[in-house]
Amino acid sequence: MQRVLHSGGRYGQQAAENRKGGGMDLVSRLVVSLKQRIGRHVSVLDYGAGNGSLGRALRDTFKNVTVTDYDPFHVDHAEKPEPGLHDMLVCLDVMEHVEEACVGNTLRYMADRVRYGALFVISLQDALKVLPDGRNAHVTVKNAKWWKNRLSRYFKVCEMTDYGHTGVFLCEALEAEQSLQQEAA
Repeated sequence: MQRVLHSGGRYGQQAAENRKGGGMDLVSRLVVSLKQRIGRHVSVLDYGAGNGSLGRALRDTFKNVTVTDYDPFHVDHAEKPEPGLHDMLVCLDVMEHVEEACVGNTLRYMADRVRYGALFVISLQDALKVLPDGRNAHVTVKNAKWWKNRLSRYFKVCEMTDYGHTGVFLCEALEAEQSLQQEAA
């Protein structure tokens, strides 16, 4: 059903705006901070990349950033291979589209692919669109505390901001400190 909505061309418009606007600003600051800390180029996994606008913006802005656009439900990315390990993961306006029963497996999948940090922006309210079966496109609408609890099973949640309609979670990989020590050695 997610593929059907993606194929219409207007699905994920809010996510695309978030990627171009405030999301890009926050991601850019995180990229710069991580680059200063590890002293080399930064690899970013955009999980749920949609039309790839965030990846394009990052590649246009930074010469020492590698971005992998991953979105199994978008026609542009559906046939790409599974992503490997990346320094940073960005997941903007995606998790609310994941069935509640699949949230844990999805977060585990992401945690296995990030070395240092992750940024999650998660809608906390219903979407304007509905799935072909009549359900709201945001199939898992929960409050920020619920999402923090789920994220904490796979990441260290360093900062949480609850805007009422959206939760922003800045996370660290559970093995980030060990990875930093290995990087420095």
